[in-house]
Amino acid sequence: MAKAADIAGMHRYNFWVLLNNRGIVAYEYTEMEYQEDQKAISKYEGIKK
Repeated sequence: MAKAADIAGMHRYNFWVLLNNRGIVAYEYTEMEYQEDQKAISKYEGIKK
């Protein structure tokens, strides 16, 4: 997506917002990815305390 945003002359976030507003999914967050992120967050919070 970074290359497409560059070609469009836009920041990646703004390009993502544009796609999102037009109903174009730029990235799908899977359940497995979510679970992995939750584990990492829990681990980080345990270290942080």
